[in-house]
Amino acid sequence: MAEMYTYAVARVRCREMALLTRADLSRLMQCQTEEECLRTLQDKGWGKDTATHLSAEEMLIEEDRKIWSFIGELVHDPGVFDVLRLPKDFNNLKAAVKSVITKVTPPHIYMSGGTVPPETMQRAVEQNDFSLLPDFLAEPGREAASLLLQTRDGQRCDILLDRACLMAVQKAAESSECDLLREYAELTTAIADIKIAVRAQKTGKSRAFLQEALAPCRTLSLDSLTAAALKSCDDLLSYLMLTPYAPAVEALKDSASAFEKWCDDRVIELIRGQKYEAFTLGPLVAYILARQNEISTVRVLLAGKRNHMDDGLIQERLRDLYVESGCNRRLRQHLRLWGPWPGCVSHRRGSDPGCPPAASSVRGQLRRGLYYRGAGPGTFPRAGALQYCPPAGHYPHPRGNGQHRRGHPECEAFCGTGGWL
Repeated sequence: MAEMYTYAVARVRCREMALLTRADLSRLMQCQTEEECLRTLQDKGWGKDTATHLSAEEMLIEEDRKIWSFIGELVHDPGVFDVLRLPKDFNNLKAAVKSVITKVTPPHIYMSGGTVPPETMQRAVEQNDFSLLPDFLAEPGREAASLLLQTRDGQRCDILLDRACLMAVQKAAESSECDLLREYAELTTAIADIKIAVRAQKTGKSRAFLQEALAPCRTLSLDSLTAAALKSCDDLLSYLMLTPYAPAVEALKDSASAFEKWCDDRVIELIRGQKYEAFTLGPLVAYILARQNEISTVRVLLAGKRNHMDDGLIQERLRDLYVESGCNRRLRQHLRLWGPWPGCVSHRRGSDPGCPPAASSVRGQLRRGLYYRGAGPGTFPRAGALQYCPPAGHYPHPRGNGQHRRGHPECEAFCGTGGWL
């Protein structure tokens, strides 16, 4: 099994070097208009070629197509990625049912990368012959078409297909040998249930609606989630505090967009460990999710530029990226092992979009040279003195005394060139 993906992982590692970084996002943020952003992305290799002008949506669709075209070169059996492809199938089925029954076909309603061609789905709905579709699509499609014809209730049609999608994703994940896909399927289902519960609570939906919409998962009790959503928002948040999704509560209190960002960032956090895998399917899955996250991030940024939003508002909505700078990577590793340095409280807020939220104060001190051994925060290092010195003994240092001097090979290999994080 290991040999099956060794070459594929090597190819993916090369492609990861072209992923967007925080520096790329900073350049995009400096653009004044959406058109300028699109030109910058074309220079980065997005779209078809520099001579072909594409709209924002066409460019993003082309980038999604590139993902699956590249993955198709690496893996002979695309079925191993069904957990990631099935949502596209159900999105296309939803679009086919609604477009055929309402006799309205907007542009760009179908997504590429699914397991069934969109044309087959549209033909199945038009001919009312759902035997043309696989079993996991046929029965939900038949029920959704019948429901929409009888009730004209688009919301019920949506929740029927959305729940069927989550169930199909869970089933595909159970049969997968990839641990990352199983974890991703569980996370996706739980996040979808939380979103449904929050919206149902705010709109006063009934117990029957929640029972029809929520999909079972291991990390949430549907009975408890339903009972909390039927009471109040505080009860719902209190229940979530008892689950593995407690960190999402602060984002939910903030705004819906903050919660959406938390969800996407949680996926990136889930896949970061795959950077150190070399022989499994995991790095390929991580690459697909990282590219999809890139596309979502660029879509948010372009929408903000199109609508002349303040840069600060756009910045708040930008997702974490799979690619980290060396500074962020070393800091994240230190915080995970040892926690932040005491006393670091100063940080130029908003000066660097790459600062991890929990560690921005620490990194702000270190980048400006305001924390060095024997002095404490707020003291600027003297010329020729120690350039980067956390408190002695705070974490193991190759020289054994917590000190760093510029030019020392061991120190620079551990702390970064020149001693700066």
